[in-house]
Amino acid sequence: MADQVRVLVALHASDEQYRALLDRTALAAEVALHESATYVQIGVDAGRVWHRQYGAGTWGSNWFARALAAVVYIFVNDYHEALYLTRGTDQHGQLLNGRN
Repeated sequence: MADQVRVLVALHASDEQYRALLDRTALAAEVALHESATYVQIGVDAGRVWHRQYGAGTWGSNWFARALAAVVYIFVNDYHEALYLTRGTDQHGQLLNGRN
């Protein structure tokens, strides 16, 4: 991964067209991450409307899932070390909010 980053940084510095392309791609990725960073669809059913992350901390080469976890959480251990339960909706499927 570090080698890939070096190549992208070199491309960004080398040419205005690459710079524009990489900048657009980075912005699109940022938007996609934050649009995906809701508790509604994260995880798999753990019972009684609770969810847990699938494959938490064992991302392999799923860079989007790794980045999404960084947006939603501060840090995620793998399932051998911790289980993170989340809940984003009430018993009627409505999004939770801080008012109630």
